[in-house]
Amino acid sequence: MSTFEIHMKLIDDSIYAPYDAFIIDNNGNKILFTSVDEEIAKNHNLIDDSSGCSIGSYIYMLNRHKDSQPAPGFSYHAHSGRADHPDYVTVEYNDNFNFDIIPVIWESDPESAYSIYHDDYREYVEIYNYL
Repeated sequence: MSTFEIHMKLIDDSIYAPYDAFIIDNNGNKILFTSVDEEIAKNHNLIDDSSGCSIGSYIYMLNRHKDSQPAPGFSYHAHSGRADHPDYVTVEYNDNFNFDIIPVIWESDPESAYSIYHDDYREYVEIYNYL
């Protein structure tokens, strides 16, 4: 059994307003989601589902368009369903990322979740298991 992790940096101590997030596959490859502006992140709920569904949508779009998008990343706004909003989220990824985990994010709940408290923010972590 393998695991992967979703990490979210939370602002205003709210699961629904993460500022930065990243996902790490079982081999340590990472996809990093960074909002361009903290105020935009607060107002637009860029990655807005604690179950990882929106993150799953980002990863799905990244995988679907990875051959036509400029590496190392592209911008995508979850609510629009289009990859044409560069002012919202920048996505940086490793070409070796295991995109096979996409269905796991959509179809399962995390096996565990916990918070790491830093001086000025809370990092929320979800751990998923898959075969």
